[in-house]
Amino acid sequence: MHANITIDRIEKNKDDWINIVRDDGVIFNTLKYDGIDSPKHGYSFEKWEPILNEWCWFISCNNTFELMKFAGKLDNGKYQGKTLHGSIFNYNICEPFIGQLPSKIKDNNK
Repeated sequence: MHANITIDRIEKNKDDWINIVRDDGVIFNTLKYDGIDSPKHGYSFEKWEPILNEWCWFISCNNTFELMKFAGKLDNGKYQGKTLHGSIFNYNICEPFIGQLPSKIKDNNK
């Protein structure tokens, strides 16, 4: 279950990924917060958090990008990504895989 977050909370961290959720609890869309004022009637925002075995982009401090399955989050805040062969690696940033390049690559090309 994801935690509902307010617009004020999102505005304080524009790097948050959010789920736009319908009133019936179905996730309508997942996106990086980029200035959305408020959800439309019948929808709410929830902060996106990866779930076990979800495909995600992992970004290291060296700016390397890997597409792997989410394997967990360490107490130090690092995300763990699992390769197809079962090896686990730690990363600083985890973003949802939504069929596009990671936001850091897309943001650098603007």
